[in-house]
Amino acid sequence: MICFIKFYMAAHDYVLTFIFTSHFLQCKYFWT
Repeated sequence: MICFIKFYMAAHDYVLTFIFTSHFLQCKYFWT
C-alpha cells in the first residue's frame, strides 16, 4: 500500500510538471 501511494504521488508530480511545462511553452510561443 505504501509503495502504491509513493507511485501515485510520483506520477501525480510528473503529470503536474508536464502540464505546467506544456502550459509555459504554449504561453512562451504565443507571446513571441
